[in-house]
Amino acid sequence: MAERPLDRPNEGLALWARLTPPGSAALASFGLRGPGASRLLAEIFVPAGRRSVAQLAPGDVAFGRVAIADDLWEEAVVGKLGPEEWELHTHGGPAVTRAVACRLESENAQELTACEWTQATVADPLAADALVALCQSRTDRTAQLLLDQYRGALAHELQQLAEHCEGGKLADAAERLAALRSRWTLGRHLTSPWKVVLAGRPNAGKSSLLNALAGYERAIVFPEPGTTRDVVTCSIAVDGWPVELIDMAGLRSATEAIEAAGIERAWRALAAADVVLLVVDRTLGWDDRLWEEVVWRAGQAVGKEPSQAGAALAHCLVVYNKADLPGRVSPSDPPGVVVSARTGQGLDALLAEMARRLVPVPPQPGTAIPFTEAQATALAEAEECLAAGAGVQASRRLRRLRQTGR
Repeated sequence: MAERPLDRPNEGLALWARLTPPGSAALASFGLRGPGASRLLAEIFVPAGRRSVAQLAPGDVAFGRVAIADDLWEEAVVGKLGPEEWELHTHGGPAVTRAVACRLESENAQELTACEWTQATVADPLAADALVALCQSRTDRTAQLLLDQYRGALAHELQQLAEHCEGGKLADAAERLAALRSRWTLGRHLTSPWKVVLAGRPNAGKSSLLNALAGYERAIVFPEPGTTRDVVTCSIAVDGWPVELIDMAGLRSATEAIEAAGIERAWRALAAADVVLLVVDRTLGWDDRLWEEVVWRAGQAVGKEPSQAGAALAHCLVVYNKADLPGRVSPSDPPGVVVSARTGQGLDALLAEMARRLVPVPPQPGTAIPFTEAQATALAEAEECLAAGAGVQASRRLRRLRQTGR
Protein backbone atom coordinates (compact mmCIF):
# COMPACT_ATOMS: atom_id res chain seq x y z
CA MET A 1 0.00 0.00 0.00
CA ALA A 2 1.31 3.44 -0.91
CA GLU A 3 2.37 5.57 2.05
CA ARG A 4 0.24 8.64 2.66
CA PRO A 5 2.06 12.00 2.88
CA LEU A 6 0.81 12.48 6.46
CA ASP A 7 2.67 9.29 7.50
CA ARG A 8 6.04 10.52 6.16
CA PRO A 9 8.36 12.50 8.42
CA ASN A 10 9.10 15.92 7.01
CA GLU A 11 12.02 16.61 9.35
CA GLY A 12 10.66 19.99 10.33
CA LEU A 13 10.36 21.25 6.78
CA ALA A 14 7.32 23.01 5.40
CA LEU A 15 5.01 21.26 2.94
CA TRP A 16 3.40 23.15 0.08
CA ALA A 17 1.08 22.51 -2.85
CA ARG A 18 -0.55 24.52 -5.57
CA LEU A 19 -4.28 24.41 -4.89
CA THR A 20 -5.46 25.96 -8.16
CA PRO A 21 -5.02 24.32 -11.57
CA PRO A 22 -2.15 25.35 -13.88
CA GLY A 23 -2.69 27.94 -16.58
CA SER A 24 -3.53 31.61 -16.74
CA ALA A 25 -6.01 32.84 -14.12
CA ALA A 26 -6.81 35.89 -12.06
CA LEU A 27 -5.69 34.17 -8.86
CA ALA A 28 -3.34 31.36 -7.85
CA SER A 29 -3.56 29.73 -4.42
CA PHE A 30 -0.86 27.82 -2.56
CA GLY A 31 -1.19 25.76 0.61
CA LEU A 32 1.60 25.82 3.18
CA ARG A 33 1.77 23.70 6.32
CA GLY A 34 4.11 21.86 8.65
CA PRO A 35 6.56 22.73 11.45
CA GLY A 36 8.51 25.15 9.24
CA ALA A 37 5.59 26.85 7.53
CA SER A 38 5.38 29.97 9.71
CA ARG A 39 9.15 30.46 9.64
CA LEU A 40 9.24 30.13 5.85
CA LEU A 41 6.37 32.56 5.35
CA ALA A 42 8.03 35.09 7.63
CA GLU A 43 11.10 34.89 5.37
CA ILE A 44 9.34 35.56 2.08
CA PHE A 45 6.22 37.61 2.98
CA VAL A 46 6.13 41.21 4.20
CA PRO A 47 2.70 42.40 5.45
CA ALA A 48 1.53 45.86 4.46
CA GLY A 49 0.22 46.42 7.99
CA ARG A 50 2.00 46.56 11.31
CA ARG A 51 1.45 42.96 12.40
CA SER A 52 4.10 40.45 11.40
CA VAL A 53 3.34 36.92 10.28
CA ALA A 54 4.18 35.68 13.79
CA GLN A 55 1.46 37.91 15.27
CA LEU A 56 -1.35 36.58 13.06
CA ALA A 57 -3.93 34.28 14.67
CA PRO A 58 -5.92 31.47 13.00
CA GLY A 59 -8.60 33.12 10.88
CA ASP A 60 -6.55 36.27 10.25
CA VAL A 61 -5.80 37.52 6.74
CA ALA A 62 -2.99 39.90 5.75
CA PHE A 63 -2.22 41.79 2.55
CA GLY A 64 1.37 42.43 1.55
CA ARG A 65 4.19 41.39 -0.76
CA VAL A 66 5.95 38.10 -1.37
CA ALA A 67 9.57 38.00 -2.47
CA ILE A 68 9.75 35.82 -5.58
CA ALA A 69 13.38 36.64 -6.45
CA ASP A 70 16.14 39.04 -5.50
CA ASP A 71 14.64 42.54 -5.45
CA LEU A 72 11.49 41.22 -7.17
CA TRP A 73 8.21 41.31 -5.29
CA GLU A 74 4.60 40.40 -6.03
CA GLU A 75 1.44 41.48 -4.24
CA ALA A 76 -0.03 38.66 -2.18
CA VAL A 77 -2.57 37.80 0.48
CA VAL A 78 -1.93 35.24 3.23
CA GLY A 79 -4.46 33.59 5.49
CA LYS A 80 -3.69 31.64 8.64
CA LEU A 81 -5.83 28.49 8.92
CA GLY A 82 -4.21 26.92 11.96
CA PRO A 83 -1.06 26.94 14.12
CA GLU A 84 1.11 25.78 11.19
CA GLU A 85 -1.24 25.93 8.23
CA TRP A 86 -1.49 28.80 5.75
CA GLU A 87 -2.77 29.80 2.36
CA LEU A 88 -0.89 32.14 0.04
CA HIS A 89 -2.76 33.87 -2.81
CA THR A 90 -1.01 35.65 -5.67
CA HIS A 91 -1.70 36.79 -9.22
CA GLY A 92 -2.57 33.79 -11.38
CA GLY A 93 -0.25 34.44 -14.32
CA PRO A 94 2.06 31.54 -15.25
CA ALA A 95 5.24 33.57 -14.73
CA VAL A 96 4.22 34.60 -11.21
CA THR A 97 3.14 31.11 -10.14
CA ARG A 98 6.34 29.58 -11.48
CA ALA A 99 8.38 32.18 -9.59
CA VAL A 100 6.51 31.51 -6.34
CA ALA A 101 7.01 27.77 -6.77
CA CYS A 102 10.73 28.27 -7.37
CA ARG A 103 11.02 30.46 -4.27
CA LEU A 104 9.30 27.85 -2.10
CA GLU A 105 11.61 25.18 -3.49
CA SER A 106 14.64 27.37 -2.79
CA GLU A 107 13.55 27.46 0.86
CA ASN A 108 13.66 23.62 0.92
CA ALA A 109 9.90 23.28 1.27
CA GLN A 110 8.59 19.87 0.17
CA GLU A 111 6.11 19.99 -2.72
CA LEU A 112 2.99 17.82 -2.66
CA THR A 113 0.52 17.25 -5.44
CA ALA A 114 -3.00 18.52 -4.90
CA CYS A 115 -4.05 14.90 -4.31
CA GLU A 116 -1.32 14.33 -1.71
CA TRP A 117 -2.17 17.64 -0.05
CA THR A 118 -5.80 16.65 0.36
CA GLN A 119 -4.87 13.23 1.73
CA ALA A 120 -2.45 14.84 4.18
CA THR A 121 -4.92 17.41 5.46
CA VAL A 122 -8.17 15.40 5.63
CA ALA A 123 -8.13 12.90 8.49
CA ASP A 124 -10.64 10.39 7.04
CA PRO A 125 -8.99 8.56 4.08
CA LEU A 126 -12.29 7.88 2.31
CA ALA A 127 -13.34 11.50 2.71
CA ALA A 128 -9.95 12.62 1.37
CA ASP A 129 -10.31 10.37 -1.67
CA ALA A 130 -13.83 11.70 -2.25
CA LEU A 131 -12.57 15.28 -2.05
CA VAL A 132 -9.90 14.52 -4.65
CA ALA A 133 -12.52 12.84 -6.85
CA LEU A 134 -14.81 15.86 -6.50
CA CYS A 135 -12.15 17.96 -8.20
CA GLN A 136 -12.33 15.61 -11.20
CA SER A 137 -16.12 15.46 -11.38
CA ARG A 138 -17.61 16.84 -14.60
CA THR A 139 -21.29 17.33 -13.78
CA ASP A 140 -23.44 18.45 -10.87
CA ARG A 141 -25.05 15.01 -10.69
CA THR A 142 -21.79 13.12 -10.30
CA ALA A 143 -20.48 15.76 -7.89
CA GLN A 144 -23.53 15.26 -5.67
CA LEU A 145 -22.91 11.50 -5.51
CA LEU A 146 -19.26 12.09 -4.61
CA LEU A 147 -20.32 14.64 -2.00
CA ASP A 148 -22.44 11.89 -0.43
CA GLN A 149 -19.31 9.73 -0.17
CA TYR A 150 -17.38 12.64 1.32
CA ARG A 151 -20.09 12.98 3.94
CA GLY A 152 -19.74 9.31 4.91
CA ALA A 153 -22.15 7.24 2.80
CA LEU A 154 -19.50 4.68 1.80
CA ALA A 155 -17.82 4.72 5.21
CA HIS A 156 -21.13 4.01 6.94
CA GLU A 157 -21.92 1.12 4.60
CA LEU A 158 -18.49 -0.44 5.18
CA GLN A 159 -19.01 -0.17 8.94
CA GLN A 160 -22.39 -1.88 8.65
CA LEU A 161 -20.98 -4.64 6.47
CA ALA A 162 -18.11 -5.30 8.86
CA GLU A 163 -20.54 -5.58 11.78
CA HIS A 164 -22.71 -8.03 9.83
CA CYS A 165 -19.66 -10.18 9.12
CA GLU A 166 -18.58 -10.13 12.77
CA GLY A 167 -22.10 -10.92 13.92
CA GLY A 168 -22.38 -14.01 11.74
CA LYS A 169 -24.92 -12.51 9.34
CA LEU A 170 -22.93 -13.71 6.37
CA ALA A 171 -25.85 -14.13 3.96
CA ASP A 172 -27.04 -10.57 4.57
CA ALA A 173 -23.47 -9.28 4.34
CA ALA A 174 -22.90 -11.11 1.06
CA GLU A 175 -26.09 -9.67 -0.45
CA ARG A 176 -25.25 -6.11 0.61
CA LEU A 177 -21.64 -6.45 -0.50
CA ALA A 178 -22.69 -7.72 -3.93
CA ALA A 179 -25.03 -4.74 -4.30
CA LEU A 180 -22.25 -2.35 -3.28
CA ARG A 181 -19.79 -3.92 -5.73
CA SER A 182 -22.32 -3.65 -8.55
CA ARG A 183 -22.29 0.13 -8.12
CA TRP A 184 -18.64 0.27 -9.18
CA THR A 185 -19.90 0.27 -12.76
CA LEU A 186 -21.37 3.70 -11.98
CA GLY A 187 -18.68 4.77 -9.52
CA ARG A 188 -15.84 4.53 -12.02
CA HIS A 189 -17.64 7.08 -14.19
CA LEU A 190 -18.07 9.66 -11.44
CA THR A 191 -14.63 10.97 -12.42
CA SER A 192 -14.37 9.82 -16.05
CA PRO A 193 -17.03 9.97 -18.78
CA TRP A 194 -18.88 7.10 -20.38
CA LYS A 195 -17.75 6.49 -23.96
CA VAL A 196 -20.56 6.45 -26.53
CA VAL A 197 -19.47 5.60 -30.07
CA LEU A 198 -21.43 6.56 -33.18
CA ALA A 199 -20.89 3.78 -35.73
CA GLY A 200 -22.31 3.20 -39.18
CA ARG A 201 -21.73 3.25 -42.91
CA PRO A 202 -20.28 6.35 -44.62
CA ASN A 203 -22.82 9.16 -45.08
CA ALA A 204 -25.27 7.65 -42.59
CA GLY A 205 -25.29 11.00 -40.79
CA LYS A 206 -23.05 10.19 -37.81
CA SER A 207 -21.26 13.53 -37.88
CA SER A 208 -24.53 15.45 -38.25
CA LEU A 209 -25.94 13.49 -35.31
CA LEU A 210 -22.90 14.19 -33.15
CA ASN A 211 -23.22 17.90 -33.94
CA ALA A 212 -26.94 17.84 -33.12
CA LEU A 213 -26.33 16.13 -29.77
CA ALA A 214 -23.42 18.43 -28.92
CA GLY A 215 -25.35 21.56 -29.88
CA TYR A 216 -22.54 22.91 -32.06
CA GLU A 217 -20.52 21.85 -35.09
CA ARG A 218 -17.75 19.69 -33.66
CA ALA A 219 -17.51 17.35 -36.67
CA ILE A 220 -17.20 18.26 -40.36
CA VAL A 221 -20.38 17.53 -42.31
CA PHE A 222 -20.16 17.01 -46.08
CA PRO A 223 -22.34 15.02 -48.46
CA GLU A 224 -19.36 13.13 -49.88
CA PRO A 225 -19.18 9.60 -48.30
CA GLY A 226 -16.10 8.96 -46.18
CA THR A 227 -15.50 12.57 -45.13
CA THR A 228 -14.65 11.49 -41.57
CA ARG A 229 -11.37 9.58 -41.73
CA ASP A 230 -10.44 9.67 -38.07
CA VAL A 231 -12.06 9.58 -34.65
CA VAL A 232 -13.72 12.87 -33.57
CA THR A 233 -14.78 13.38 -29.95
CA CYS A 234 -16.75 15.86 -27.87
CA SER A 235 -18.05 15.95 -24.30
CA ILE A 236 -21.71 16.32 -23.34
CA ALA A 237 -23.95 15.55 -20.37
CA VAL A 238 -26.81 13.07 -20.78
CA ASP A 239 -29.36 13.39 -17.98
CA GLY A 240 -26.56 14.73 -15.81
CA TRP A 241 -24.10 11.91 -16.64
CA PRO A 242 -20.79 12.87 -18.33
CA VAL A 243 -20.46 11.35 -21.80
CA GLU A 244 -17.72 11.46 -24.41
CA LEU A 245 -19.27 11.14 -27.85
CA ILE A 246 -16.99 9.47 -30.39
CA ASP A 247 -17.70 9.86 -34.11
CA MET A 248 -16.01 6.99 -35.93
CA ALA A 249 -14.83 6.88 -39.51
CA GLY A 250 -17.47 5.24 -41.68
CA LEU A 251 -17.25 1.43 -41.49
CA ARG A 252 -16.24 0.20 -44.89
CA SER A 253 -13.47 -1.53 -46.81
CA ALA A 254 -10.51 0.69 -47.56
CA THR A 255 -7.58 0.51 -49.97
CA GLU A 256 -5.69 3.66 -49.01
CA ALA A 257 -3.31 3.25 -46.06
CA ILE A 258 -4.45 6.45 -44.31
CA GLU A 259 -8.11 5.57 -44.71
CA ALA A 260 -7.53 1.99 -43.52
CA ALA A 261 -5.69 3.26 -40.42
CA GLY A 262 -8.63 5.54 -39.61
CA ILE A 263 -11.09 2.67 -39.88
CA GLU A 264 -8.91 0.47 -37.66
CA ARG A 265 -8.86 3.21 -35.01
CA ALA A 266 -12.63 3.37 -35.34
CA TRP A 267 -12.95 -0.33 -34.56
CA ARG A 268 -10.70 0.05 -31.53
CA ALA A 269 -12.88 2.89 -30.27
CA LEU A 270 -15.96 0.74 -30.76
CA ALA A 271 -14.42 -2.15 -28.81
CA ALA A 272 -13.82 0.19 -25.84
CA ALA A 273 -17.28 1.81 -25.91
CA ASP A 274 -19.80 1.67 -23.10
CA VAL A 275 -22.62 2.12 -25.60
CA VAL A 276 -22.58 1.90 -29.40
CA LEU A 277 -25.04 4.00 -31.40
CA LEU A 278 -25.45 2.16 -34.70
CA VAL A 279 -26.53 4.94 -37.04
CA VAL A 280 -28.56 3.62 -39.99
CA ASP A 281 -29.58 5.66 -43.02
CA ARG A 282 -33.36 5.08 -43.28
CA THR A 283 -33.33 6.04 -46.95
CA LEU A 284 -31.14 3.00 -47.73
CA GLY A 285 -32.72 0.50 -45.34
CA TRP A 286 -31.34 -2.08 -42.92
CA ASP A 287 -27.85 -3.61 -43.31
CA ASP A 288 -27.56 -7.14 -41.87
CA ARG A 289 -23.87 -7.46 -42.63
CA LEU A 290 -23.00 -4.25 -40.80
CA TRP A 291 -25.14 -5.27 -37.84
CA GLU A 292 -23.40 -8.63 -37.50
CA GLU A 293 -19.96 -7.04 -37.62
CA VAL A 294 -20.78 -4.32 -35.10
CA VAL A 295 -22.41 -6.78 -32.69
CA TRP A 296 -19.34 -9.00 -32.93
CA ARG A 297 -17.05 -6.08 -32.14
CA ALA A 298 -19.29 -5.01 -29.24
CA GLY A 299 -19.16 -8.59 -28.03
CA GLN A 300 -15.41 -8.29 -27.83
CA ALA A 301 -15.85 -5.18 -25.67
CA VAL A 302 -17.69 -7.21 -23.01
CA GLY A 303 -15.37 -10.19 -23.26
CA LYS A 304 -17.62 -12.48 -25.27
CA GLU A 305 -16.58 -15.00 -27.88
CA PRO A 306 -17.92 -14.41 -31.41
CA SER A 307 -20.45 -17.22 -30.87
CA GLN A 308 -21.76 -15.37 -27.81
CA ALA A 309 -21.79 -11.93 -29.40
CA GLY A 310 -25.57 -11.68 -29.09
CA ALA A 311 -25.04 -10.88 -25.41
CA ALA A 312 -23.54 -7.58 -26.53
CA LEU A 313 -26.86 -6.34 -27.89
CA ALA A 314 -27.43 -4.47 -24.64
CA HIS A 315 -24.48 -2.24 -25.58
CA CYS A 316 -25.82 -1.45 -29.05
CA LEU A 317 -28.60 1.04 -29.71
CA VAL A 318 -29.93 1.30 -33.25
CA VAL A 319 -30.55 4.87 -34.42
CA TYR A 320 -32.53 5.29 -37.63
CA ASN A 321 -31.40 8.65 -38.99
CA LYS A 322 -32.89 10.92 -41.70
CA ALA A 323 -36.49 10.62 -40.48
CA ASP A 324 -37.24 13.80 -42.46
CA LEU A 325 -36.77 11.85 -45.71
CA PRO A 326 -38.73 8.92 -47.22
CA GLY A 327 -37.35 5.70 -45.83
CA ARG A 328 -37.13 2.02 -46.60
CA VAL A 329 -38.70 0.51 -43.49
CA SER A 330 -39.47 -3.18 -42.92
CA PRO A 331 -41.42 -4.73 -40.02
CA SER A 332 -38.54 -7.17 -39.57
CA ASP A 333 -36.00 -4.41 -38.89
CA PRO A 334 -34.58 -4.38 -35.32
CA PRO A 335 -36.17 -1.88 -32.93
CA GLY A 336 -34.46 1.46 -32.50
CA VAL A 337 -34.88 5.19 -32.08
CA VAL A 338 -35.97 7.20 -35.14
CA VAL A 339 -34.33 10.62 -35.42
CA SER A 340 -33.50 13.40 -37.81
CA ALA A 341 -30.15 15.01 -37.10
CA ARG A 342 -31.14 17.81 -39.50
CA THR A 343 -34.47 18.78 -37.85
CA GLY A 344 -33.90 17.52 -34.29
CA GLN A 345 -36.81 15.07 -34.43
CA GLY A 346 -36.41 12.23 -31.92
CA LEU A 347 -33.30 13.60 -30.20
CA ASP A 348 -35.00 13.82 -26.79
CA ALA A 349 -36.06 10.19 -27.05
CA LEU A 350 -32.53 9.20 -28.07
CA LEU A 351 -30.97 11.02 -25.12
CA ALA A 352 -33.46 9.40 -22.72
CA GLU A 353 -32.63 5.93 -24.07
CA MET A 354 -28.91 6.65 -23.86
CA ALA A 355 -29.29 7.62 -20.20
CA ARG A 356 -31.22 4.42 -19.51
CA ARG A 357 -28.49 2.33 -21.12
CA LEU A 358 -25.75 4.12 -19.18
CA VAL A 359 -27.41 4.03 -15.75
CA PRO A 360 -30.42 1.66 -15.76
CA VAL A 361 -31.21 2.35 -12.08
CA PRO A 362 -29.99 5.77 -10.87
CA PRO A 363 -28.98 5.68 -7.18
CA GLN A 364 -30.95 7.45 -4.51
CA PRO A 365 -29.29 10.34 -2.63
CA GLY A 366 -27.03 9.07 0.11
CA THR A 367 -26.32 5.73 -1.56
CA ALA A 368 -22.88 4.25 -0.90
CA ILE A 369 -20.86 4.00 -4.12
CA PRO A 370 -17.25 2.81 -4.53
CA PHE A 371 -15.42 5.28 -6.77
CA THR A 372 -11.74 4.24 -6.90
CA GLU A 373 -9.95 1.18 -8.27
CA ALA A 374 -8.50 0.50 -4.82
CA GLN A 375 -11.97 0.42 -3.28
CA ALA A 376 -13.25 -1.92 -5.99
CA THR A 377 -10.30 -4.28 -5.43
CA ALA A 378 -10.80 -4.32 -1.66
CA LEU A 379 -14.52 -5.08 -2.02
CA ALA A 380 -13.75 -7.95 -4.41
CA GLU A 381 -11.30 -9.40 -1.87
CA ALA A 382 -13.86 -9.11 0.91
CA GLU A 383 -16.45 -10.84 -1.27
CA GLU A 384 -14.03 -13.72 -1.88
CA CYS A 385 -13.62 -14.10 1.89
CA LEU A 386 -17.39 -14.23 2.35
CA ALA A 387 -17.76 -16.79 -0.43
CA ALA A 388 -15.33 -19.00 1.50
CA GLY A 389 -17.32 -18.50 4.72
CA ALA A 390 -14.51 -16.45 6.29
CA GLY A 391 -16.56 -13.72 7.91
CA VAL A 392 -13.77 -12.54 10.22
CA GLN A 393 -11.33 -12.10 7.33
CA ALA A 394 -13.99 -10.28 5.32
CA SER A 395 -14.60 -7.93 8.22
CA ARG A 396 -10.90 -7.22 8.60
CA ARG A 397 -10.60 -6.40 4.91
CA LEU A 398 -13.60 -4.06 5.04
CA ARG A 399 -12.29 -2.31 8.15
CA ARG A 400 -8.87 -1.89 6.55
CA LEU A 401 -10.54 -0.26 3.57
CA ARG A 402 -12.49 1.99 5.93
CA GLN A 403 -9.36 3.02 7.83
CA THR A 404 -6.89 3.42 4.98
CA GLY A 405 -8.92 3.86 1.80
CA ARG A 406 -7.03 0.88 0.34
